[in-house]
Amino acid sequence: MGIRWRGARGAIVALCLVIAIGCAVGWLAPDTKRRMEAAGPSVQPAAYLPIPILQTGFSQKGYVNGQYWMKVLQPNFETYAGNGLYSSDFQAEVSAYSDTPTIANYGLFFAYGGTTGLYDFQLNPGTGQYALFRQIYVQSTPTPTFTVVTIINWTSSTAILTGSQVNQLKVTRSGTTITLYANGVQLAQVNDSNLEAGNVGMDLSGSAANAEAFYDNFAFVDNTTTPLPFVARSAVNVAQPAVGRGSAVSVPGLAPVGNPADSRVSGSR
Repeated sequence: MGIRWRGARGAIVALCLVIAIGCAVGWLAPDTKRRMEAAGPSVQPAAYLPIPILQTGFSQKGYVNGQYWMKVLQPNFETYAGNGLYSSDFQAEVSAYSDTPTIANYGLFFAYGGTTGLYDFQLNPGTGQYALFRQIYVQSTPTPTFTVVTIINWTSSTAILTGSQVNQLKVTRSGTTITLYANGVQLAQVNDSNLEAGNVGMDLSGSAANAEAFYDNFAFVDNTTTPLPFVARSAVNVAQPAVGRGSAVSVPGLAPVGNPADSRVSGSR
């Protein structure tokens, strides 16, 4: 009898271990599992890790109701968020909106390689325009400062939703070819070889203090041929209500991986 009980107890323990392992690999999180399966082996898993939280004298960042929130505290500053995604050829996509659309530009940065600079694809939700800039470091102290080279000047597009509506941004890079999209529509394609491989992430700039934006469903693939991974993409054409920031979590001093420092942007924007 004792032997039979020990065997049953062992079977129960084994079953518990199987359930625990199943939870770890995503049996109880089918959405996460589908995303990774659809992504294929070329997707960098870091794309699904939480983007680091940071608070500085120039910006605040944190999670609000499952979305990533960024706020610029001073006029003519830009702030960045990423998770060490580094590539030359890639696809990156994010859904974003702002509840301060007349003073905020949000977008994606890429090819950031330390002190060399970066490319910056931005949307202006107040005017329904997009632009592409190459930003070059002028100085790192006392305040990090970029000077701006305009590759594509602000251009209107009916594909861009205005006000506080959600826009889905996408950028691809293959060699020197950069292609920009909004809500599934190709906006432009240009060639620029000034910057090579670098980090990829999200950014926000403000023409006035307290410009802010919200980001969701970031996706990244380190090539231009594999379809972007499955994500529950935010619906477009739907105005988003302003979300209270009181619940945002911030941890001063936690440095993000592979991101530019908050920077003053000089030159034509």
